[in-house]
Amino acid sequence: MTTALNSSHRLLVPNPLSLGDLLEGLDDIAVRGDEELSILGLSYDSRRVSPGSAFVAIRGAAFDGHQFIQQALAKGAVAIVAEQPPPPATAATWIEVRDSRVALAKLAANFYRQPTQSLQVIGITGTNGKTT
Repeated sequence: MTTALNSSHRLLVPNPLSLGDLLEGLDDIAVRGDEELSILGLSYDSRRVSPGSAFVAIRGAAFDGHQFIQQALAKGAVAIVAEQPPPPATAATWIEVRDSRVALAKLAANFYRQPTQSLQVIGITGTNGKTT
């Protein structure tokens, strides 16, 4: 798989992923919408959403990502991952999860095609010279 950085330093994946493939391995989810939808990006920052992306709403200490769902939709998000049910008349595909933060980790692994599966581990041992 080939990846590249675009001008805004976002990692691009050359082939879109279906929502069904993106959600693989997630437990206790409720999907409302098209699972064959093509996902072109993944973001938890509504300011960085691009058309065709999935937006993951995460609750934080200072901000609640659920407050920025409308902004993400306006920027072209086609799927929303949230810890609450969708409001009435929501056109976007909605994935309700128990914990958005845990879901984001699994979604990212799926979206970037399980990058940890191809890592090589190298160990440096000895007493001297490892800090240079």
